[in-house]
Amino acid sequence: MRTVLVAAALAQAFDYSAVRWGPSRQQKKRGIPQNHGFAALKKELDRSLREKWFKGRRPQTAAGATELLREVLGSRVRDQLILIRGGRLFTTHNFTHNTKHTYMLRLLAAVQRAGGPLPDAWLMYESSSRGKCHDLDGLGGHGRLLPTLVIAKLDGYGQCGILVPNPYFGLGDVNDMWRLQIEALMDANKTTKKRDPRVFWRGEVANHPAGKRKGYPCKSERGNHARLAALALTADDPSHFDVKCNVGCEARDATKWPCPGLAYDATMRKIYADNSSIRDPKFYTEPDYANYKYVLNLPGKTDGSYSRNLNHLWYVGAAVLLWDTPAVEWYYPALKHGATHAAINRTTARAVVEALDASPEKYERLLAGARRVQKELTSPEAIARYVRHVVDALRRAQAQHLIKWGDVLAGENCSDFVEVTVDGAPAHHLWFYQNASDVHNAINTSARVGMHYTTNDYAPVASCAAMVGAAVKTRDTSSHGASGRTDKPEAVGARVGAAASTSIGVGSSASSSSPAQAARSFESMYAPKSSSATAPGSSSSCDRWPRPYHCMTYLAG
Repeated sequence: MRTVLVAAALAQAFDYSAVRWGPSRQQKKRGIPQNHGFAALKKELDRSLREKWFKGRRPQTAAGATELLREVLGSRVRDQLILIRGGRLFTTHNFTHNTKHTYMLRLLAAVQRAGGPLPDAWLMYESSSRGKCHDLDGLGGHGRLLPTLVIAKLDGYGQCGILVPNPYFGLGDVNDMWRLQIEALMDANKTTKKRDPRVFWRGEVANHPAGKRKGYPCKSERGNHARLAALALTADDPSHFDVKCNVGCEARDATKWPCPGLAYDATMRKIYADNSSIRDPKFYTEPDYANYKYVLNLPGKTDGSYSRNLNHLWYVGAAVLLWDTPAVEWYYPALKHGATHAAINRTTARAVVEALDASPEKYERLLAGARRVQKELTSPEAIARYVRHVVDALRRAQAQHLIKWGDVLAGENCSDFVEVTVDGAPAHHLWFYQNASDVHNAINTSARVGMHYTTNDYAPVASCAAMVGAAVKTRDTSSHGASGRTDKPEAVGARVGAAASTSIGVGSSASSSSPAQAARSFESMYAPKSSSATAPGSSSSCDRWPRPYHCMTYLAG
């Protein structure tokens, strides 16, 4: 009851425009302009590359750049390395065993399919949600840190790392699969007749296993605490909030495992004891979010960092609310409370929603801001543009363009390296659920056909010389003429429907049939084709696949 009274009192004296979102406060201290679109992203990227962590790992001579890569190849972090040579991708066998790593490889392949080869470079990649830089000396982060691509920073911009997109935009296939997902979201937005006026969220609240010696891992509890606090909003005020768990709802026992700064209030304790009021067994697809006026993003349950849920929220035609945490992603420098989203927490949520309900102008500003995020930050074209800029910035910062690749690889044993290609095949697009079991027959009515590049092929590298002399490969994107391993496609659309393809099993020939047979050449990949969805009077550029972002917005009304 006390929490409700506090929220009510706050609503009366609340100044919506005075809210300061955590990441924006960080930006101000770092001298990064806010809400300046792509320019802000570039400034944060440049600032990250100049951080103290990388002193000594920013060579500016050919000898220094060559020697640094030689050291990386001779260290344990070799298995976190991606090499780009002549537009071809190389990495180690061990790197490919991590699912998120395979998605990152798909992302790089998609960027090249859309805009041509990336320049020669070497990249370090870390897929954890916490974000960390790889240590050249193997001292657990206390040695010489390398500029490392990270998908999020749990504690803010000041952490070590170079921010890049998380791997769940089309499972890495940003140019085709993500584009189809966007179209499905925009269709849902267009066809929505009336929106539920409440704030919507569905997901999981979990706890972490307690160690025998160290007890409960409170450092990983931030996300689940925020999620339980958001569920408490519904328990306190169901007329404004429809925030419920529909997967798992097993919060931490705060009496048994107290965590400093993460105590439960009265409502949180109540729903921990009996969560029946905030559970919903119904399954929701991402397009279902378009039925609500507000959509909420909460920190991830694993560590309290990013949540893949946010990827699609910008496209459903609702105002986006972000739970205020220090965690950041690559495009956060271009976001600002009141312009692209509204920031909330346990005590301000009700007041923020009431302020938006009372001001159509403020609400419409958030809708317009979400459309800017779509176009300038998370569209396939925007993601590809940013990834290219990251590669270029790393090359400049470490003089990678001066590397003498022959000198580096001449003495190396490359037997653990593979060449990576990503195959595509026609597949019915329904909605790309995270699990095949989520698909049900009713969805087949919205099927589309498109190309989905979701099968990674790995061909052993014959010798180091093969990487030294790598040339741009524009044809036969799936065949290497060597036996290799092939990941099964994660896209559900590739496994259902009349046009579904059969995945290649592990250990089969990379030149065998099925998705490899259906892959298109570099030049023919975007050959114009007719589209039944094209509106009369649209330009010819919209009559081909993949459709540019401006065509998707036009077709969606």
